[in-house]
Amino acid sequence: MKKLIRVATALLAAAALLSVTACESGFSEEDAALSKIVDFQKNMHQGSIFMLNSMCETDAGIYFYYQKLYYIDKTSGEVTVVCGKPDCDHTNGSCNARIDADSMWQVGDRLYYTSEDYIDGEKVNQVYSVGLDGGERREIQQLDPETGGDNTIAVNRPVFHRGYVYFEYNDVIYREPLGGDPADAEAVWGTDAGDGGNKTVGNMTVYGGGSTAYDMWADGDCFYFMTDIANTDGTRTPTLFSYDPNTGEVDEAWTAPSVDVVGEYEGWDKVISGSTPSMSRWYVSGGYIYMFFSANGLWRCRLGTEEYEKLADTTDNAEYGSAVFFDGGMILLNDMPEWSDILGRYTFGGGHVGGDKAFVYGLDGSLKNEISLADIADELGEVSRYDLLAVSDGYLYLVADVSELSDYESDGNVGMQTVTSQRKSMFRIDTGSGESEYLCDLK
Repeated sequence: MKKLIRVATALLAAAALLSVTACESGFSEEDAALSKIVDFQKNMHQGSIFMLNSMCETDAGIYFYYQKLYYIDKTSGEVTVVCGKPDCDHTNGSCNARIDADSMWQVGDRLYYTSEDYIDGEKVNQVYSVGLDGGERREIQQLDPETGGDNTIAVNRPVFHRGYVYFEYNDVIYREPLGGDPADAEAVWGTDAGDGGNKTVGNMTVYGGGSTAYDMWADGDCFYFMTDIANTDGTRTPTLFSYDPNTGEVDEAWTAPSVDVVGEYEGWDKVISGSTPSMSRWYVSGGYIYMFFSANGLWRCRLGTEEYEKLADTTDNAEYGSAVFFDGGMILLNDMPEWSDILGRYTFGGGHVGGDKAFVYGLDGSLKNEISLADIADELGEVSRYDLLAVSDGYLYLVADVSELSDYESDGNVGMQTVTSQRKSMFRIDTGSGESEYLCDLK
């Protein structure tokens, strides 16, 4: 899964702070009890589109953050800005919807989210909550053990699971009870070496590369995190660890396989700073890690073993492809890496473009359905790319990106294209019938 790089300025952070109107403190024992039965929303944690990486599902709808907070009604498909203020144009910090959410979850009748803010010029990770209508915003707690001192550049999205917020501070993963304070933060794994270089944890060297990157997850009782372990030959290997909150133990649960085990896949031979590319998408559920390897197929491996099983060869339907998982299966889009005329080959690792069909697979590898995206392309014109967001209640949510680029220009040495106009539109598709429904434009 890709990391986002935080580009917020102090000005934007100040606006976010100003937006915390009618801020209240307080987190009741009832809230704490309710929070302990709230599980991590795996299916909502896979969106990779820039500025739309935070989603939360409720019984009635889906909240998502794209520069402001939106809500999708599951029944009607209506999308609204979650503000509630009459005559608000949603453009300034006083708007209830102008939040900056790295992750979101629901407890009772409130929506909680994490956000990077600045206190006295120092960056700090906070938890806030709002009513489901966007009103009555409250500052719940500071996550960081100390204000300032966090050298993280990559945004390692916190996750919430069964009463605890799991987050990263200065290359160490902590957990803190919802409603707690920095004194309650307990280290789960990692070493703060005071810089962004490699870190030694036990008998392992964690790759730094400017900052340590973690993909956080949870399933059942356990919390999981994926990070890169540096090898002695200069390469690095994605490795999944599990944390058992009942025992406090961290175990190595899975290590990315070599091509000798799974065969070649997109970018397997690409070397960037001595790294080995990982699978295109992964999903932990029921004691297995499910993996989609672009240009290869759908695999699974029982955690704690090297028992690999190829569930489906997907190359007949998608030569490469992008995927999104849910508890019932995987949806695969037949998009492609971008082609470079200068290099004379596909540019792996830079995202995919195009695509006109989505294929629905069960987690047993069976092909359930083939869905055409022609209706979306007919409505919008030429779609440059699709971003898969999530699958919920039989619907695939995605964003269709219609971008127009300038003609390719070159001075003989450097060539470039610029975006001259752009439209991003959200749709949902019935995974059974294939019927698509326009929801909104993202602005």
